[in-house]
Amino acid sequence: MGKYDKNDAVLFDDGYDRNERKTVFKTLGNTMIPTWWNTCKSVYEKQQISATFKTYTGIGHETNKEVFTDVCAFFKNIIERYDE
Repeated sequence: MGKYDKNDAVLFDDGYDRNERKTVFKTLGNTMIPTWWNTCKSVYEKQQISATFKTYTGIGHETNKEVFTDVCAFFKNIIERYDE
């Protein structure tokens, strides 16, 4: 997630209806970053779900070389584990 990402689909009717929006706001809060991000991270940690939550500084709703490198490393790791 880019630290400056403001592209929040919850705010738009083509992604969420009024009831879904209320559920998201009630469950996660009213702001995507950092509130929802930190709440979701906390839920994963409490449930001991293996996940990496990383905030990329300097970008919003786009990618950069660091993001691509991390995504490639993730998939390479998965493929190598299943090839063993």
